[in-house]
Amino acid sequence: MNLSEDAVVSRLHEDLQDLLVTESLGIEASAAKLHRYIPAEIYVPGDGDATDLVFLDLVMAVITLSGRIGWQIHNAGPVQYSSRRVALILQTPRLERRELQEDLEAFGEALTDAFEKAKDKALERKKTEAEIKKITAETGLARAKKWGIYAAAVSALVTAFTSTITPGTYVQIGTTRIEMKSDGPTIERVPASAAIATVHFSPKTADSSEKGKKE
Repeated sequence: MNLSEDAVVSRLHEDLQDLLVTESLGIEASAAKLHRYIPAEIYVPGDGDATDLVFLDLVMAVITLSGRIGWQIHNAGPVQYSSRRVALILQTPRLERRELQEDLEAFGEALTDAFEKAKDKALERKKTEAEIKKITAETGLARAKKWGIYAAAVSALVTAFTSTITPGTYVQIGTTRIEMKSDGPTIERVPASAAIATVHFSPKTADSSEKGKKE
């Protein structure tokens, strides 16, 4: 899942140069088409050996989701083995900050809708049609198309969460956290300050992997 250290440094060098040129020309960074970086985290509590398959399902679901919406894995921290946990950084295509916010909102909306549908399959078609009509009327065809893309992309993640998994398990992408509670999955927004804390990791090394296994 990790890129080589050279590839990560090369990407960051390119994006830093783009940012410096943008600022030097007096363009607000929020309005420039730049790669944006999104923190993500996957956590499964409990004995590592017993949670391997659930953890792998969630990792693959996040990778699938990222690929379908055009994001890629930029970097990943070491897996912690006392419970299963890994922090990721996702890189978007070149977007204005406003466009990224729209994408993150669409992601949250699609997840919420998908979990509601999972509770009552009989209403799935009717709710999908009603939601698309509502979004189209309120924000136009482009927004409805984006919502549709996200609705398809989150399916693997929803499937993983509707399986039997331990309460306390969560996946966080940006400021959206999906967590399994005792009475089922919930979706909530976390502060940006909490989201950014997940990316404080060192590149994976043999030493860090072995250290994680002993925790």
